Amino acid sequence: ENKLILGPWEHGGSFNCGHTNPGHSGFDHMGEIMKFFDHHLKGWETGLKKDKPVHYFTMVEEKWKASDTWPPKNTAYRSVYLDEGNTLTWRNNFSDHEAMKGELKFWGDSLNHLKSTGMNELLKKLEGEGRVSAEDEKKLAAYREVEERFEQVLTQLNEEAPKVKEWRDTEGGADAYQVDSTTTMGMYVKFRSVSGQLKTPHTYTDRTERDTLLLVYDSEPLEEDMEVTGHAIVDLFVSSSTNDAQVFVYLEDVDENGNVEYVTEGELRALHRKISNEKAPYKQVGPYHSFLREDGQPLKDGEVAEMKFSMLPISYLFKKGHRVRIAIAGADADQFRNMTNDEPVYTIHRSFKYPSRVELPVIR
Repeated sequence: ENKLILGPWEHGGSFNCGHTNPGHSGFDHMGEIMKFFDHHLKGWETGLKKDKPVHYFTMVEEKWKASDTWPPKNTAYRSVYLDEGNTLTWRNNFSDHEAMKGELKFWGDSLNHLKSTGMNELLKKLEGEGRVSAEDEKKLAAYREVEERFEQVLTQLNEEAPKVKEWRDTEGGADAYQVDSTTTMGMYVKFRSVSGQLKTPHTYTDRTERDTLLLVYDSEPLEEDMEVTGHAIVDLFVSSSTNDAQVFVYLEDVDENGNVEYVTEGELRALHRKISNEKAPYKQVGPYHSFLREDGQPLKDGEVAEMKFSMLPISYLFKKGHRVRIAIAGADADQFRNMTNDEPVYTIHRSFKYPSRVELPVIR
C-alpha cells in the first residue's frame, strides 16, 4: 500500500511557502508517519484504510483534496508552446495537426473495437442475406457514423499533407540566449530548507527581478481559472555553442500587475537527455533518464537536441486574468556547479519541426 501527501510546505516541511499563505505549516507530519507504521507494523486500526491513498493541497485555492490516483484521474495534459515575441500560445499549426491525428486515432480505434465485438459478422450477414433485425440496423447505423467520421478526418489529413511539408520545411523560429553563469534562484529556495538552513516561509520572493536575466515567455491573460496538478513535462529543442547545455526551466505565475510567483521547476543536462527504454527502479511520471555514462550524448556542432523531462510535482491554481510564464536559464549559481565551465549561447527552437513546449497537467 502506498500513501502520498503533497502539501504546500517547503522541502523541510516546517513552513508553508505559498505566497498566499506563508507561515508555519502546522501539519502533523510525525502523526501521519506513526499512523502509517502503526497500521503496517503493529496491525493497529488507525483509520488508514478508510483514507484515500492520495491527499494533495492546491496552492492559491488553499484547499486539501483527495484522490485514488496520482495524478488524479481527471487530469489532462494541455500543451503551451513557445512563440515569437517571448510569448506562449495554446494553439498553432503543430497543435492543430496533432489534434487531427489524435482524432483519427480515436475514430480508428473505435472502428476496430466495433469490429472486434461482432460487427464483422454483422457486415458479412448483411452481404449474404441482405436482411437484418431492427436492433442490428441500429448497430450498423452507429458503425457507419463512426466509419464516416474516420474517413472525413483521414481526407482532411491527406488534403493537409502538402501544407504540413511546407510548415516543416519553411516555418522557422528561434531565440538565442546568452547564458549568465551568475544567474541564481537565490538563497531562499527549497534546496536550503531540507538541510535546515532556511528558517523562513518566504521563499522565491524576488522572481520579478531575477527573471530579467532569464529567457521568458508569457501567455495571454487566462480567461478562466486553471488548476495545474501533477508533473508538468518540458519538451525543448535546444542547440548550444558548446557540446553540453544545462537547462533550468521554471513555471511561474504573473498577476495583473506584473508580479511574478514561482510555481515549480525542472532541470536537465543535454548530456543526459536520452530517454531510457529500461524499466525505471521506481514508479516514474514522465520521461525516464538513466544518467548512466553509457547513455551520455554530448551535443554535436549545429545539432538541435530534444530535451524532454519532468518538472517537480505541484498543485497550483492559476487565477483568471493571470499569465502563465515559462522562464529558461542556463545556471543556478547558488545551488548547482556550472558543468559547462563557460557561458555558452543556447538557441531555443520553436517551429512546426521543433515545437518547444511545456505540457501542463490541467484538472478538467
